[in-house]
Amino acid sequence: MPALRVRNEEALEKAVYGSLLIKKSYIEDDEFDSGRRNMLNFGHCFGHALEAASDFGIPHGQAVVLGMVLANIVARERNLLAKDTEQYLLNKLFLPSLIKNAKLHSIKPDQIIDGMKKDKKRTGLDLPLVMLTDSYLMTRVS
Repeated sequence: MPALRVRNEEALEKAVYGSLLIKKSYIEDDEFDSGRRNMLNFGHCFGHALEAASDFGIPHGQAVVLGMVLANIVARERNLLAKDTEQYLLNKLFLPSLIKNAKLHSIKPDQIIDGMKKDKKRTGLDLPLVMLTDSYLMTRVS
């Protein structure tokens, strides 16, 4: 992470290449988004809504990161993610300066909800939301 934060070219290339290999395996194993491939949508439901609500003033990557932050808030509110875990992820992984600079003040919650209702991954009346949980993180970190 430290090398990525300072944008070390070799570290960035290695991280992007590794990420693409992982994504490729998910896509090949689940061509039609019916199983584990949905995990790749973490942050996207909120992210796409933020993009639309900001009239695409928030770039896709930043909107998805902000969507991850919002999904973590929902997970915490549902007692799926501990406050300490949420704070750790926010401070260590999600660059707090991005949140400060995202110009979210002009976006109303109703705009985000309306955008989520139009999400292309939506099925029926349900809003799909991929969230982290403490139990998932514990099994992956242990």
